[in-house]
Amino acid sequence: MITSTSQTRLSPESFVCRRMLRQDIPQLCALYAGFFAPSACPTCREVTERFEAGECYGIFHQDHLAAAITVLPMAARISPATELRTLHHCLPALPGDAKLLCDAAFASPLPASAEFLLAALLSFVEASCARGGSLPVLCAVLPVKSCAGLRVLFEGEFLLYAIRPMVRLCPCYLFCRDPNQTDTYTLTRQEAIHDTHFISRELEEGWRGYDLVSEETLLLRR
Repeated sequence: MITSTSQTRLSPESFVCRRMLRQDIPQLCALYAGFFAPSACPTCREVTERFEAGECYGIFHQDHLAAAITVLPMAARISPATELRTLHHCLPALPGDAKLLCDAAFASPLPASAEFLLAALLSFVEASCARGGSLPVLCAVLPVKSCAGLRVLFEGEFLLYAIRPMVRLCPCYLFCRDPNQTDTYTLTRQEAIHDTHFISRELEEGWRGYDLVSEETLLLRR
C-alpha cells in the first residue's frame, strides 16, 4: 500500500500521485471531456461541486494528468452520491462514514495501463482514508464501458452488487467493499461480462461478482 500523505512517486519515476487542487480543475475537466461520452461527462460546475464536497486524486505523468478518481462522502448532496442512496436496497447496510469512489478517468493515449493507474489511485486513496483511523466502507460506481477497472476492484476485494442506470442514466456497475464482511458464499458460476442484462438479473437474485476469469468472463458467487 502507498503510505505517503501528500504525494507519492510511482515506478517509473515520471509518475506522481497526489490529491488534486483547485488549479488542477481545468486539466481534470479536459481529462473527463476526452474520456467520458458527452452524455456522462461531468460539467466543470459539477467538478467544482465535487471538490467542495469530497476529494479528487490524480496521477500525473511528466506534469500531464494521466488518471483521476473522486472520493465523496456517501452523505454528499450531489451526484452520484444522491443517486446511489436511492439504490440502498442493492447494497449492504452502510455506516455513516462510508465513502464513494467515482469518476475514474484516464488520458488518451495512456502513458501506462489503466489497471496500473487505477490500482495506484486506489492504494493512495486507502492510505489517505486510513490517516483518520480505520478504513471506512468503500463503494464504487464504474460505467459499464470502463471494463478496464473491474479486475483492479476485484483484486481490491470489492464485490459487484448491481448494474443500474446512473449518472445521467448511463449504465454503471455498483461495487462495495466492507472490511468486516464475512464470506458466506457457496455456489459459483461464470457469465459473459458483456451480457449486462442477464448479469443484472442474477445480481438481483443475490449473486455477487467477485473476479474475472478472462477479459470476457465474470465469476459470480452466492
